Amino acid sequence: MIVWLASYPRSGNTLLRQVLKRCFDRESCEGLEPVPDRFRQPDKINEEHFGVYFVSGDPEAFYRRSRAGADPVFIKTHRPPRDAARAIYVIRDGRLALESFVRFQEVHHPGECTFESLVVGQHVYGDWTGHYRVWSRADRGPTLFIRFEDLVRADAALLERIGAFTGIGPPLRVWENPQSRLRAHNPVLFGNGESVWRPNAFWTPSRLRAFHTLHGPLMIELGYAQPDEVSAWTYPTGSPEERALRSAFQKACASFRG
Repeated sequence: MIVWLASYPRSGNTLLRQVLKRCFDRESCEGLEPVPDRFRQPDKINEEHFGVYFVSGDPEAFYRRSRAGADPVFIKTHRPPRDAARAIYVIRDGRLALESFVRFQEVHHPGECTFESLVVGQHVYGDWTGHYRVWSRADRGPTLFIRFEDLVRADAALLERIGAFTGIGPPLRVWENPQSRLRAHNPVLFGNGESVWRPNAFWTPSRLRAFHTLHGPLMIELGYAQPDEVSAWTYPTGSPEERALRSAFQKACASFRG
């Protein structure tokens, strides 16, 4: 059976896979999408800490075999759901995830994306709010939602929840976060791993306004922002800025949300 490891990019998917490897000795598939050769190079540290492997052969055949099997097959994805199989979905403060995603894109895909394009969802992975909405639909299937800030410390209770939900049983080892070592090995991939957002130079007033105008409701819903904060940083309804943002947002997200 498949267990999807889902998240909006830069929200803790790799961290979840580290927990599965280090605490349960479970490997996970890098995904069903094509992976550039530069990311397929052998990496002993990555293999040790999150047990990554790549699909060999036809991804659709691998998908069908995984669905039909009795044992859990963990597959990473940033795509919208394609079935009702079990999933673990990692949630992170949208400001932290989006900032990290922009910086990651600047290094690995320079010139392809900007903050302005990613905040409205002009990307194959969609926008932050839309991504959460499609994975949290009531008809999607059993989903365990885990917050990034809880995953960072992954206490015994969280490990028990993961083991019970996936059917892999209790953890074999306690969680010891290896991020300092991994960050030294690959600072772009592992980033700073902040759990709490703080104002910084990246978040200019115009960026905060754009973000809260589009994603403020979900920020409030998930407890990452207060209503008065969102209201203060939202473009007035009907303003030229608000209309332009929502127009771009609706066009970009239609295909992702379905």
